[in-house]
Amino acid sequence: MYAYTAVLRSGARISGTEAAADADEVAARLQERSALPLSIGLAVPAHKPFLARLPRLASGHRRESLIVTSEICTLITAGLTVDRALTIVLERTPAAELRDVLTRVRDRVRGGKALADAVEAEPAVFSPVYVALVRAGELSGHLDEALKHLSAYMARGDAFRAQLQSALIYPAILLTAGVAALLLLSNLVLPQFASMFADAGQMLPLPTRMVLAGNRVLGAGWPYLVCLSVLGVVAVRRMLTVTAMRIRLHGMILKWPVFGTLWRNIEAARLARTMGALLQSGVSVPAALGLALQVLSNAAMQRGGLHALDRIREGAAVSEAMLRSRILPEVSIQLLAVGEETGRLDTMLFKQADLLEEASARRISTLLALLVPGLTIGIGVFVGAVMIAVMMAVLQLNEVVG
Repeated sequence: MYAYTAVLRSGARISGTEAAADADEVAARLQERSALPLSIGLAVPAHKPFLARLPRLASGHRRESLIVTSEICTLITAGLTVDRALTIVLERTPAAELRDVLTRVRDRVRGGKALADAVEAEPAVFSPVYVALVRAGELSGHLDEALKHLSAYMARGDAFRAQLQSALIYPAILLTAGVAALLLLSNLVLPQFASMFADAGQMLPLPTRMVLAGNRVLGAGWPYLVCLSVLGVVAVRRMLTVTAMRIRLHGMILKWPVFGTLWRNIEAARLARTMGALLQSGVSVPAALGLALQVLSNAAMQRGGLHALDRIREGAAVSEAMLRSRILPEVSIQLLAVGEETGRLDTMLFKQADLLEEASARRISTLLALLVPGLTIGIGVFVGAVMIAVMMAVLQLNEVVG
């Protein structure tokens, strides 16, 4: 992805980004549009939230986008034209937002544009990787194969997200139930004891007074806590908009013993699978790496990948460039070297992605296995403390009544 600035014949200055194999290709495209290029350089991928980033067709419709892509692939394989395939899929799509997108894409195809150009006109909906895979399939004459690779790629990402979400369901339910129990006891049960003891002229037990005092502090100070939390989130987001700060922070997180390794593996697996899918569809190595870097959420790994891309353009081997950039584990570098030697780089990238995803899944399972007992113990301690306060109040109330 290259960022460019150019001047039209009218003297107006334009700027934007475009996916291409190199800067010369961008310059040629601009000249075809009667624009004089002033500057062309690699565009740094925009910041994206953590664990968000596989190609998508429409925001909030990942599952529908996977089904749509698979259906288009099946229809084109059966011999239908792209126009007819889009029409059939459009009629079967229930999501209104997705139908609007497909309608615009179909109209562009009917107007004579290629499918890649039609989807590229929806940059907020279609990712550059999606566009690149479709364009590679059209140029090679195997659009059905490219869509098949794209469907498999999206299905793999969807399965990984679904696995992660299902693993987090039980901890979320446990945490919600624990917080609800604490709020119920501290806000409904204990205040009644406080009024009883006040009417009887007695003092509550110390644990009960401590819980009630903490509850009063939280009740009076929650607006300030909310304001501080919002200000903190805004400050962090503003800080992350500065590229240097984002790179430094993400680099520090990668050095963490557990979460840093997990994030690196997830990002490396995403990079390998994306690059493998692009290579398998006929995209060149530099273009595939440049596009694959855009699915990463870690700015430090993105910067390392751009340095590796520069070395590859200068003639270095992919494994050597990746080794010097330190964005992939050493085992992955060895697989890349084997893939280059055997001419099966795309196959080795897929193998590397499988290994990294399996390692990430095991690490996540281990963390979740530790998280559930930890949450149980933590919530049990808080609930137990409140229950002790309640029971001591009940016992002392019995003594008062006696």
